[in-house]
Parts: sequence; structure tokens; C-alpha cells
Amino acid sequence: MIFYGIFASPSLALGQIFSQRYETIFCNIAVAPVKLDGHLLFEVTSPITFVRESDEVSPIYSVQQRVERIEKTLYSLLENSDHNTLKIEVSTLNNQTIIIASDAQQIRKVIIVTITELDAQLSLMSITELAEQRKLIIYNALIKAWQERETLWLFGQSLIALVSLALLVSISKLFNGLLQYFRKKSLQNQGDKEGLSLLKSWLLPIVLLIVWLPSISLILELFPYTREWGTLFFKSAVSLSIVLVLFLVAGKGLDMIYHKYQPSDPYQKIAFKTVTELVWILIINIFLIFIIAILFNQPPLTILAGFGAAGAVFLLISQDALKGFVAGLELAGNKNVALGDWIEMPQYKVNGDVIDISLLTVKVRNRDQSIVSIPSYAMVSQSFINWKAMQNVGARRIMRAVFIDVNTIKFCSDQLINQLQKNSLIPNDFLGSDDQDNSAYSQRITNLELFQKYVTFYLRSHTQIHQNLWLVVRQLSSHEYGVPIEIYCFTNQTNFEDYEAVQSDIFNHIFSVVNQFDLKLFQRPSGEDLKKFS
Repeated sequence: MIFYGIFASPSLALGQIFSQRYETIFCNIAVAPVKLDGHLLFEVTSPITFVRESDEVSPIYSVQQRVERIEKTLYSLLENSDHNTLKIEVSTLNNQTIIIASDAQQIRKVIIVTITELDAQLSLMSITELAEQRKLIIYNALIKAWQERETLWLFGQSLIALVSLALLVSISKLFNGLLQYFRKKSLQNQGDKEGLSLLKSWLLPIVLLIVWLPSISLILELFPYTREWGTLFFKSAVSLSIVLVLFLVAGKGLDMIYHKYQPSDPYQKIAFKTVTELVWILIINIFLIFIIAILFNQPPLTILAGFGAAGAVFLLISQDALKGFVAGLELAGNKNVALGDWIEMPQYKVNGDVIDISLLTVKVRNRDQSIVSIPSYAMVSQSFINWKAMQNVGARRIMRAVFIDVNTIKFCSDQLINQLQKNSLIPNDFLGSDDQDNSAYSQRITNLELFQKYVTFYLRSHTQIHQNLWLVVRQLSSHEYGVPIEIYCFTNQTNFEDYEAVQSDIFNHIFSVVNQFDLKLFQRPSGEDLKKFS
């Protein structure tokens, strides 16, 4: 009874859930099969009548109710009767031929099925002959069903199922091992890693589908409660295998087309990838329609028509995909962004290089190596900065200010000018002509102005500063932090490391030379500054 509880009870639940009925209708007669534990016993009929509801005419027939009543009676006999004393007899009731079940004392009688004229006409037999035939069929089916419910029989079937599952696992592992072996051998001889990886991804799922689906259905047919479900599953397994194989072939074929024929132009590549992903989504939808059609035994067009009724819901669910498809085409057409571009979108905390553009998302690797995914349509509906033009020009902007203490700004003295010329910070002709009086000139120029001229001269002579673009050393509005002197120029180093190195080199020089002009940089008082007042 342990094996009965392990296998039979779940099997009964599965059989009740997944069992399907197939009925045939011809000449206003509905025909449906009667089954016991998945075995076909016979077929019963029922006439179809039509009733008018409003302005529509709909068929009403009770063949399904008749089949359910017969099968319910048969299963009740299996559970509540003794097979040693059960008798199946042909009798009459109200001028109708019936088949009844009774015990040895004939105390309890149960009507199993009524033999009708339509049943006899369908079988091309008389009612009496058909009743005797079905009596034997029912009796033999009940005896066989009782035998299949014995503990010893279930124990044997359970062992067969376990051995079969073990064989399936072993075959799968053996095939995978053989595939790995031939893959290593081929890599040593040819080195075609991509082709062999593609071969493995094709062969392994296909072989597993061909082996597992029919085998699982045969295992289900070992037990009485899942035999009907196993039979139906076996019929569907072939169709499912064909559809799944076609799906895998279509997916791998599309992937091969994408990698082989993708354009070299980065903007055309975006449009090509967007269209490819849209085709892949259509393939998935077609695959799902066929799978549902096979599982529910309905034509694919019927399933598609049912989806058409839910078109509004589908559009609501897939609006991101539709927006992404349109956005991908717009990005490719307008050439706003491409793979490898450095973009910045503060609203999404994006500041890095584009590493992937798909139908739904754009992935960006930030400078801190984090990856941010943003919706594709956001690249069209919202603004962003693309630094690709800066990289193409070969120039990157430097815009940074130093703050001068306003208390150190003064007119230059002759001593200061001579000291600067002595230290080679300014050339002799820096202030004008050779015969110009430095003393008179020093009364009209401040040390801050002289500092600005020096920084401009320094940047003009710097080899890593772009000389054909703007180069300005300007004074901004003063505030509580002093007088800002902003350096606005472009370096010819666009790489991040080189750019930061050039910028650091320039400002390190400025910080070290500012004291030579009797100027001081403004900074907040620190602990050492406060000690001087104590």
C-alpha cells in the first residue's frame, strides 16, 4: 500500500486534471467514448436538439453527461464492490435494455448503462447483441482494473518506473559526456569553439526532447490512474517535440543571421538588432500559440482569435516593447547614440559608456564600473549628453577655478617685477617694449592681472593644450570665498586617465607658483590657523 499511496494517489489527481474528452458530431448525433483507466470500452450516442435563445439557435446534447454518469458508476463499483461476487447482467427496465451490476445475493443492483437504438444503429448490431457484447467488455475491464490495483502489481509497476527514470537520467548523462568528449577532440584538432558550442546547444535539447517526452508518457501509462493522461501526453509529445525543435532551429538561425550579417555601421547596427529582437518576440509568440493549441487540442487560429479578443490587454503589457522598437529606429535614424558612446543622464545617475542597446533597455557602464539599465524610449523622450563629438574632435574641456584671497591683491612693485623676471616666470619683454619703464608700468598693473597673464602664457606654451579652441583665463564675480580665477581651455587628451593627469599637472603648477606673485589662495581656517589666535 505504500507504493499505491506514492504513485496512485498523485496519478489520480493528475488524471482528473488533464484528462480530455473528444466527441464526434455527425447527422445530429453526438458520439463520445467511455473509458476506464484510460482503456476505451465502447462509444455511446446522444441525439442533438436545437433550442432558440433570443435570436440565436444553439445545440443542446447530453452525451457528455451520459459518459460521465457511466464512468462514475464504473469507478464506484471498483471502490465499493467485491470482484469475487460481482455479477454483470443484461436486464430490461421500462421497455429499455440495460446492463446492471449486482452481488451474489442480488440484494444491491446498480444500472451501469442503457442500450439505446442509436447505440445499436451506430454499432450495426441488434440491441440484444450489443448488450451482451458490452456486458463482457465491462466485466473484463472491471476484473483487469481490480488486478491493476493490487499492491503487488503496483509494486512491480513502480519498480519499472524507477528503473526507467534511472535509465533516462543515465542516457542523458552519457549523451552529454559523449558530446563533451567529441567537443574536446574537435577543439584540439580544429579549434572551432563557436561552431562546437552552437552544435552542443542544438543537439542536447533536441535529443533530450526526443528521449524524455515519449518516455515520460510511457511511464505514465504504467499506472491505471494516469494511463489516459499518458496516452494523451504521448499523442501531444510528438507535436510538442516538432514545435520545440522548430523553435530551437528558428532561434539559432536568427542568432546566426544576426552575428553574420550585422552591419559595421554602429547606427545601422542598432536598427538591425532592434528588428532582430522584434522578430524573435514574434517567433516566441507563435511558439506559445502552437504550444497552447497542442495542449488544449484546438486549432492555432482559434487560439489566435482568442488572443485577438484580449488585444487591448496585450498592448498594455507590451507597450514597453513597442516603445523600445520605435525608440531603436529613431536612435538609429537620428544617430543620437551608438555602442561605445560616452553619455550622461543625471536623472538616471548615468555617466559612462554605452555597452548594449536592445529592444527594451540601454545598458551603460558608469565610471565606477556599475551598470545602469535605462528604458530605450527614455533616450528619445528625455534629454541626455553625448560626449562622442568631443572624442571625435580630439579635445576635452578643462573648466576649473582657483580662489584668490582678496586681501593679497595689490599693485605690482618694481621689486616684485624684477623678482619674477629673475625667476624666469615672466620674460623681459613681457610687460611691453624693451625700453619701457617697468616702474611706471608697475603702477598700473596688479599682481592678480600679472598672474592671469602668466597663466595664459603658460597654457599657450603647454604642449597638451589645444591651441585652436578657446583658451581663456578669466575673473569671475567675487564672493565670500575670494576672487575666482577660472581656467577655461581644452586639452588634446580625451582619455580619462590622461585628461586627469594633464589637469592635475596644470593646477599643481598654478598652486605652487601663485605665492611668487604675492598672492594667496583662499581656504577655510583649519586647526593650525586657529592655534595662531590662541
